[in-house]
Amino acid sequence: MGIKQLLINNAVVIPDPLKNEFHPNTSVVICDGKIDKIGRTSELKELYPDAVQIDAKGAILLPGLIDAHTHLYAALTGGMPVEGDSPQNFPEVLARVWWRFDKALGMDDIYLSGLVGGMASIRSGITTIFDHHASPNSIQDSLSCVASATQKCGLRACLAYEVTDRDGAERFNQGVEENIRFIKQTQSENSGLTKALFGLHAVFSLSDESLRYCAGEAADLDTGFHLHMAEHQTEVQQFLKDHTQSIPEFLKEVGILGPKTITAHTVHIDESDIALLRDVGTFNVHNPQSNMSNGVGIAPVARMIELKQPVGLGSDGFYDLPNQIVLAKLLQIMKSGNPSGFSEKLALKMVYDHNVKFAEKIFGCKLGKIAPSYQADLILLSYNPATPIQESNLTTHIIGALTSGCLKKVFIDGKEVFDGKHVVGLDEEEILMKSKVTAKEVWSRL
Repeated sequence: MGIKQLLINNAVVIPDPLKNEFHPNTSVVICDGKIDKIGRTSELKELYPDAVQIDAKGAILLPGLIDAHTHLYAALTGGMPVEGDSPQNFPEVLARVWWRFDKALGMDDIYLSGLVGGMASIRSGITTIFDHHASPNSIQDSLSCVASATQKCGLRACLAYEVTDRDGAERFNQGVEENIRFIKQTQSENSGLTKALFGLHAVFSLSDESLRYCAGEAADLDTGFHLHMAEHQTEVQQFLKDHTQSIPEFLKEVGILGPKTITAHTVHIDESDIALLRDVGTFNVHNPQSNMSNGVGIAPVARMIELKQPVGLGSDGFYDLPNQIVLAKLLQIMKSGNPSGFSEKLALKMVYDHNVKFAEKIFGCKLGKIAPSYQADLILLSYNPATPIQESNLTTHIIGALTSGCLKKVFIDGKEVFDGKHVVGLDEEEILMKSKVTAKEVWSRL
């Protein structure tokens, strides 16, 4: 819960980033975590004399960003050495990097990585995350550990544990139990800041029987799933050796797909798969930087959107959604060979329409706009461009502001969580000093 009444004055308010509309010298009133009123600064200062006031000094006020697929535990992997020859394909990256790293995580490491990844997210203007966690040797209560970190940061977060067969039956069962436990816990608590989905790794690390079992266990929980799907060509080829259906067809049959399910990456799907995903209402999440880094290919994002399949945007552990917006646009242009093949507006739509609509479904509140009754998840940017801001170029300047590194303040649920220098309530210097030591310790366990 935020301050009872907060008044942000003298801002350039952009109520809906997808509309060519902005309002200089405008104030926003926040009451009990929600936006209450928008109007001229001179008028609202008189109407709310007892409110805590913040002078935006002409900064741009935007709705906060939603990261629809990330991994907070990846925060301790930056610069991690890999022994032997460098991985030459994505399965080698998984086997030699990620599946060794996640086994080395203990509860203290999980909490610390949650703080570090959470701080990085907030510092790039992210106010809501959908996290996908893995720690095969520390499964029980791991999601509560991640939640402790996201709550300490002030983030709105939906968490899931990555169930897989790759570590044996005992850990598979523990992963299922951790998802069920945490889903029930969040449903009981009904917090507006912390929710849960049922996490799965991917079809190539789960047997058909395991996927059916997970679908059955989740059937009475009123939940969806969060999984990787068709991320790399090897996954698709291996699946087709043993199945007459495509991966989406099989997942639909067993009950994994649906309107509350995230399928991350979806690089290697055809038009019939896209139509199926659209018809069952499943949400795809594109992760351009990750896909480029792992060399897995370019997802058919433009075609998916053309076929009315919502595609959102995730950082996949890079915690930098503004950069993903730019990369998403450029990748689709490269794929099409047409410099006008994917617009800035379309890239922004992935975040401020598709991500928002899915998040609203999961969190049960109104997000992604600056309007009365919407949650006060806001970012303030001290953006001073060399060219004038006009209705005709507003999208360009929104992306320019987001990528400028000029973040001034972040509010989540009406609470200030970033004050321009620090994530509020955290000793960032101490946390980063500790993370350097902890990262080396984790790496030594590999």
